[in-house]
Amino acid sequence: MAKKPTVSLRVYKGLKMSYDENGNVQNENQRVALTHDTAQWKNFVKSLRVNGFIRTEVENVSYVDSKKNSDGFFDDVVSDVPDTLVESIKAEVAAVYNDVKPEMTPEQKEIASLKSQMETLLGKKIEKVVDTKKESQDEESIKDVYVREVGKKPYGAWDDAKISEKLEEFRAGK
Repeated sequence: MAKKPTVSLRVYKGLKMSYDENGNVQNENQRVALTHDTAQWKNFVKSLRVNGFIRTEVENVSYVDSKKNSDGFFDDVVSDVPDTLVESIKAEVAAVYNDVKPEMTPEQKEIASLKSQMETLLGKKIEKVVDTKKESQDEESIKDVYVREVGKKPYGAWDDAKISEKLEEFRAGK
């Protein structure tokens, strides 16, 4: 098993970052140390936003080994980590706060592929399919006409045909 670096993070809670007159952060914050590329690390990074952290900074990345000293006690020996690994860890943490588009499902990918194929065959851009139900809702419904002309709501069990019939009777009786 390869050595895994220990990452020290500074996490800030809140809805937005706030600073005092001297430019110091006023948000509640704390330091968290985790071993990179473990289940605990993955779960923590995945749930940063859910747990209310508005910002996360990578403070330190280092390898920590325990070595026995001459008295028989264990001491931590800290060694440096390559800069490329530090940058990739910083990018991994920063990616949590970037609003990334979710990946397309296989069905969505297939639909997009078929649309592009149709566009090339037809030589024109395919517009979004118009929802006829939504357009008919924009127009005034027969129930609204009945309420406006008669001055009261139609009986709840009447369908549109019955409401039209009653509306015609009302208009004829005027």
